Formats: sequence, structure tokens, C-alpha cells
Amino acid sequence: MKIDVATILDAPAERVWEEVRKPAALDHVASPLQAFVPIDPAVPPARWETGRYLYRLMLFERIPIGTQYIGIEFPPDRGDGVMRMRDNGSGDRIRMWDHMIELTPRADGRTDYRDTVEIHAGLGTFTAWLFAQVFYRHRQRRWRALAARGFDYGSAA
Repeated sequence: MKIDVATILDAPAERVWEEVRKPAALDHVASPLQAFVPIDPAVPPARWETGRYLYRLMLFERIPIGTQYIGIEFPPDRGDGVMRMRDNGSGDRIRMWDHMIELTPRADGRTDYRDTVEIHAGLGTFTAWLFAQVFYRHRQRRWRALAARGFDYGSAA
């Protein structure tokens, strides 16, 4: 099943791109709905690089709901000015969690931010898709608040 959710962030695309590439940003925008606890490597990188990262997923930051590989890729530039980062993920409960983040600079200095996700989890696909509908809207709300605060992670959202 697929999801496509978009929003506008009040920050230049280059600045948003810096933040999107930080595992700390994932922690911030997922909170408090979900937490990602690193397993391998035990300490996440300061900045996402191409590779596979194993995480334990925690619902509401407390309830274990399985493990997930985050498979970071940076698709080739298509010459369209869009910055892309892909999480070609999979886990013990979800066979495929293929998530693409796309950032498109706007003429007004803001950024069009888009999450597209394809999920396959066998009999659990519909449940995972419902959760993802809530999760990605939550993330985008948190991204909007974070951008509005100049990417100050210390302030409450």
C-alpha cells in the first residue's frame, strides 16, 4: 500500500536537506509517537550516509514493536532540482518499507517537503499503512514546527 503526504516548510531547501540527513532529526520528528533505538551500529552516525542501520522500534517511546533496517540511499540527481533521500527499509514485521523524502526549493525561499512510502507487511499491511498515515502526518507537523523554530531541537513542539 502507498502513502503520499506533502507539506511546505518555512526554510530554504538546502537548510532542510542538512537537517533531513541527521538521525537526530528523525528522533525529534518521530517523538513522542515513536522512538528509534539504534542496535547496529550502537551509536548512529551524526549524518546519514549510504548504508543499512538496524533499529528497535518503540511505540510511544516505550512499547517495543519490532526491529527495522533503515536502508539509506541517495538516488542519482535527475536534474530537476529536487533533493532525495530514500529509506529502502525492511524489518521483522514489515517486509518492505520503501520511503522517499523529496525536497523541492520554492521561489519564495521555502521548501516543498514530500514523503512517499510503499509498505508490504503481509497480513499486517493494512495495519502498518494505517499507522503510517498517522505517523507521517505527525512527522510533517513536527518538521513544520522545527523549521519555524530555526531547527532548534531544544524547544518544545
